[in-house]
Amino acid sequence: MQPIFIEKISRFCLVVFSLVMAFATFACFYYSLSQLNGINFAMPAPSVVAGILAVVILTVVAFLRSRIAAIFQEIEHVPHLFGIALVSGVAIRIAWWWLTLPEIQVSDGDSYLRLANMLYAGKDYLLLGHAFWPPGTPLIYAAFLFVLGPHGWLALAVNLVSFVVCAASIRAIVARLEMPRSFAGLSVALLAIWPELFVAAGQVSKESLLLSLLSGGFALLLSKNSWLSIASGIVCGLAALTQRALLFLALLFGVGIAAMELTSRQKLFRLFAIVLGMALVITPWTYRNYRIFG
Repeated sequence: MQPIFIEKISRFCLVVFSLVMAFATFACFYYSLSQLNGINFAMPAPSVVAGILAVVILTVVAFLRSRIAAIFQEIEHVPHLFGIALVSGVAIRIAWWWLTLPEIQVSDGDSYLRLANMLYAGKDYLLLGHAFWPPGTPLIYAAFLFVLGPHGWLALAVNLVSFVVCAASIRAIVARLEMPRSFAGLSVALLAIWPELFVAAGQVSKESLLLSLLSGGFALLLSKNSWLSIASGIVCGLAALTQRALLFLALLFGVGIAAMELTSRQKLFRLFAIVLGMALVITPWTYRNYRIFG
């Protein structure tokens, strides 16, 4: 009975995973199409178009999965794949931004940029009398404003830095997990051509920031230097300020630490360091909100 039960669970998990991937594919195309509003190109019925594209892509993948797998096996042996993917990703984003000028910030991006400009100008973090927007994205953009100043290409600069940081973090993760180096190149290649990311090259977007923060935090966690776990916690704290749901990162990273080949003392130190790092970032903002809003 046990093998039959395991087989049923496996099939159930496969169905759930397939549904999640189908929704993720639809969401990727829908988000990409919605970003076209930033270049004054409003596509009619974007949800219908995204649904059609998702069905077509998933159908092609289902029928050509063996060929696609073979293509990936060929690509992973390309010399200097990581460098090629990194340069290509930067070039694609700059080219898209250049071809779609002028960019208009839409939806959440417009609100994030206004809040960042308010912080840059020394004003209170308030929009329409409230401070409900997560502060992570505006804080990062405000930091770039202090360094670069207000420019129309500010969002492009932030997204390029985020892409490069994410790529470097992926390479570090692959190396520290002792995986084949080609995995890093393939991962960055997919990241370079992912529609949702390069279409938003000129938009203020928290998604690209979160990718760099999460990958960077994990890369720091895997470092042999235990003290870098504090830096990992700081990065994770900034990710939590960018997306509230990521407050649970400490718990997830704690599970990762428990699986590492370390002594009990080292595991406890790393866990404490991550919690400390997150607290150093989140506590001041929490206290600020308590002091202002009660």
